[in-house]
Amino acid sequence: MGIVKTNPLLKGLSGRHENMILRTFNNKTFFSRLPSKPLKQSAHQKLNRSKFKMAADFSKEMMKNPERKEYYRKKAKKLKLPNAYTAAIADYMRMMEMTIEVAKESGSDIDYIIRIHVTKKHFDITAVEIIIQDADRNIIEKGAAYIAVRGLWIYNPTDKLLATPGLYCVIATAADATGKTIEKEISWSHPLPH
Repeated sequence: MGIVKTNPLLKGLSGRHENMILRTFNNKTFFSRLPSKPLKQSAHQKLNRSKFKMAADFSKEMMKNPERKEYYRKKAKKLKLPNAYTAAIADYMRMMEMTIEVAKESGSDIDYIIRIHVTKKHFDITAVEIIIQDADRNIIEKGAAYIAVRGLWIYNPTDKLLATPGLYCVIATAADATGKTIEKEISWSHPLPH
């Protein structure tokens, strides 16, 4: 790989010409040969390449939106990444993790609280939706959880639900800024044992 130092015509350019690639990174222009494609790829390699292509496409779209570009510029600075584009790729590639718990509200025998712990390292979760179903999978209620503190979302079931004992299923769906979602479900017996 070479670095363009004195040629003002090439400085700052990026792109492909025949079998050469020009790249600009941190105000330096580099040139190199076009990388060759591997002859064989495993299913895992194909999947990773596909994911990275989707991440790159997502990042390109985010760079067209001034607000999102600024958001990712700040994230890049905080995470010590080279630029907003890289931060957007990191956001797309990182996975969310989620757990759900149903508990009695402190000091109460009948009021319940559903706690959804959802995180994505260094990036925000934008929404958590809850669906509560009965044992026959009929929807009893649904709604948005609210954020209590970073990583913890809360949903309070309605009084109508609390009046009917039985076995329930709680389904939580969390979304991040990239539009990706994660879904988890747990079974819950009302009333909870003491």
